Amino acid sequence: GGGGGGGGGGDGDGESSCEEEGGSEASGSEEESVLGSDSDAEGPGAPLCWPGGHTMSVSNGEGFYEAFACGLCGSHSYGLRWFCGQCRDDLCFQCLPQSPPTAKPAEA
Repeated sequence: GGGGGGGGGGDGDGESSCEEEGGSEASGSEEESVLGSDSDAEGPGAPLCWPGGHTMSVSNGEGFYEAFACGLCGSHSYGLRWFCGQCRDDLCFQCLPQSPPTAKPAEA
């Protein structure tokens, strides 16, 4: 017994009409808000408290309270953290790390 022959390949003359639509180019006009030189005493990168939107400062709560609970993760700790003296709001450095100052070093 002999085997049958293979099938034939079809030559497809399919004309693909891919019309490229030009004109709608996305112009990247995303302006990032850059902090200017008019920084507060807290420096750039200081977060805002959730209740009142005040600029928070790094504090150990001296004069207020040292033990605190983070407003984001709820962890209890004491010592340095982001602190709002007006709202008594606290954020730990685990949630919002204390960013190094980006100001230029003062020349002596």
